[in-house]
Amino acid sequence: MVSWMLTDKWLPAVPYMQIACIFLTLYPINIVNLQTILAVGKSSIYLRLNIIKKGIGFITIISSIPFGPYAMASSDILVGVLAILTNVSANKKLFGYSFYELGKDCIPNAIMSLIMFFSVHIVGLLYQGISSTFGILCIQILVGGGVYVILSMLLNSSDFEYLLSILKIRH
Repeated sequence: MVSWMLTDKWLPAVPYMQIACIFLTLYPINIVNLQTILAVGKSSIYLRLNIIKKGIGFITIISSIPFGPYAMASSDILVGVLAILTNVSANKKLFGYSFYELGKDCIPNAIMSLIMFFSVHIVGLLYQGISSTFGILCIQILVGGGVYVILSMLLNSSDFEYLLSILKIRH
C-alpha cells in the first residue's frame, strides 16, 4: 500500500509503520479499560494510571535511545503491554475483571486477525511478480475481508453478530 500510495521512496518507513500498527492494536484495550474507570467516576485513579504509564513510557524511550530509532519505536509496544497490565490491575480491583478474562475476551479476535494477516501476506507473496500494486492491494483486501467474515461466521462471533445487527443484515 505504501508503494502504491506514497511511491517506493517511502518504503524505508514501512518497519516503523508496522511497529505503529502493532502498538495501535493494543490501544483499544487500553481505552476500554480506562473508560470503565472514568464511567464510574474514578478520575483520580485514571489520573494516577496515566502518570504511571507516562513515567514508564519516558523511562522506556530514554533507555532505548542507545539502540537506535527502531528500538525506540519498538519500545512503544512494550509500553502498550505494560499499560494494559497497569489498567487491568486497576480494573481487577474495581470490577473483578482480571487479565485472564481480558484474554478470554480478546484472544479469539486476535487469532482471527492473525489468520487474516497471514492470508493477506501469502496473497502478496503469490502475486509478487505482478507490476500492478493496486491490483494486488485490491486482491489482498478482498481475501482479508473474506477470511475474516468466514471465520467470524464459523466461530459465531458475537462482535460480528453485533455488526450485522447494526447494518440490519440479519441472516
